[in-house]
Amino acid sequence: MRFCTYQVQGDARVGIVAGDSVIDLHAIARSERLPHAPATMLDLITEVPTLELRAMARKAEQWAQSKRAAVPLARARLLAPIPRPRKNIMCMGRNYAEHARESGNAPPEVPVFFTKPPTTVVGPHAPVMRHVVTEQLDYEVELVAIIGRRGRNIAPERALDYVFGYTIMNDVTARDLQRKHMQWFKGKSLRPWAHGLYTARPSPTRRPCA
Repeated sequence: MRFCTYQVQGDARVGIVAGDSVIDLHAIARSERLPHAPATMLDLITEVPTLELRAMARKAEQWAQSKRAAVPLARARLLAPIPRPRKNIMCMGRNYAEHARESGNAPPEVPVFFTKPPTTVVGPHAPVMRHVVTEQLDYEVELVAIIGRRGRNIAPERALDYVFGYTIMNDVTARDLQRKHMQWFKGKSLRPWAHGLYTARPSPTRRPCA
C-alpha cells in the first residue's frame, strides 16, 4: 500500500495510490461506512487498524478502475506525506561507512543522532531556498522509517513491529554552518521556504525535501 498527502483546491487530503490514480481515503471511508475516516496522515497512522487499511486499499483499487473520485497521479499536487510532524525528525548521522570516510571521519562506534525540526519539511517539487547565511548548501537522499506505535527500549528483533512504513527524504544541510557550530542542528535546520528573511536565490539542487 502506498499512501500520500495531496492538495485539492487548497485543502490537504490523505490518499492511497492505486495504479496511476490517487483516491481520497476520507471519501472511501465515508462512502463504505468504515469506522475511521482519516483526515490526515497522522490520523491514518495512529487510528486506523491494519485490517481496515487493507479494506480501504481494496476499495481504492475498485474506485480507480471505475475512475470514481480518482485524481491522476501525474496531475496530483503531492505534499510531504506528513506535512507537519508532531515532533522533531530523528536522524542518524555517519551511519554509512563510505560517506563517513569521504568526510574524513572514521565510522562511529556508537550511533550519532541529530534532529531536524518540523519547520524544515516541504513537499516534493517544492523549491528549496538558499539561506543568506550559507554558501555550502548540500543535499543527501535518506531512507525514512515512519514509526507507527509508541515504544521504549524495544528489542532489536521486534523493532520492525513498530514501523508503519517508509518514505524518502532530502536531508538539506548547510555544511559551513554544520562545521562552524561544532554540532549539526543549526546546519540541518534552516527553513527551506522564504518569508522575507531569506534570499530568493533557489538552491542549485532544487531537490524535494519530504
